[in-house]
Amino acid sequence: CTCDQAISAQVKPTINVIFDTALEICSGDMIQIGPLPTVNYDYEWLSVGGSSLALLSATNTTQVTFSQNNATGADIITKYALRTSTGSCFAYDTVCIIVHPARMDSIVVSTCLNGDFSLPAPPAGGSNFNWVPSLGLSFPGPDSGFAVVDSVIASQIYNLDYIGADGCPASWIINLMAVDCGTALTALGDTVWFDFNE
Repeated sequence: CTCDQAISAQVKPTINVIFDTALEICSGDMIQIGPLPTVNYDYEWLSVGGSSLALLSATNTTQVTFSQNNATGADIITKYALRTSTGSCFAYDTVCIIVHPARMDSIVVSTCLNGDFSLPAPPAGGSNFNWVPSLGLSFPGPDSGFAVVDSVIASQIYNLDYIGADGCPASWIINLMAVDCGTALTALGDTVWFDFNE
């Protein structure tokens, strides 16, 4: 019996880490990012483009909690790299998180007493509109995003809470200032008086 020895080529295992790398959240929400941990794998979160590691609950494990407040009025894109290693093998995956802004818009408007008034509508694409107070309002549109004050009897602050087009909670505050414009026979300006006694 004859035996031959043959040296096989060394094969390094490929690290395949599968998880969601493109995420969207609302300002202040918390989300879990990263894959579920695998035994004998090590994990390290790294900053990409100056992203703050302080926004993560940990940097040496997975999954981790991410949360970020956004009061800029525009989306913030935050990126991290996850280094996964076992032995001398490693892989990098980049996570991209879009953080939608907190929306709290306000406006001051004026109108005459005793008339009706169409309140300014919030940005298009919203849903689940809730006006406070709603007494004395009518809603002529297909939803309650557009409201009309039936009769302005005093100054009033109207709060509208709704879900924005990005799926995040939003607020719209309207400070309605009631002005005494007088009666229809009262001249408010641009009036010329003639004195026929001269």
